[in-house]
Amino acid sequence: MNFNPFCNPNVVVNPPIITRRVNDIHRFFITEQPHILENQTRIFNHHILRHTCCERPICCEFNDFQEQDCCNIPGLVRPGCQTPFGRRPF
Repeated sequence: MNFNPFCNPNVVVNPPIITRRVNDIHRFFITEQPHILENQTRIFNHHILRHTCCERPICCEFNDFQEQDCCNIPGLVRPGCQTPFGRRPF
C-alpha cells in the first residue's frame, strides 16, 4: 500500500513544529596596534651675563715747570718771568 497523506482524505496533516536552537559563537580577534609615544625633551639654556666691577687704580702724573729767581742773566727768561705754560712763578 502506498501511503500518501495528500491523497487520502482521512488523514489530517498538521504543520510541522519547528523548534529553533540558537548556537551563539563568540570569536575574538586580537590585533596589535602599535602606538608611538613621543617624549620630546626640550632643553632651554639660559645664559646670564653677569658683569662684575673691580676697581683698578690708575695713576697719572703731571709735571709742571716754572722758573724762579728770574735775574738778568743772558739766556734765561727775561724779567717778568714768563714760563712756558703761561703761568707766573710763585
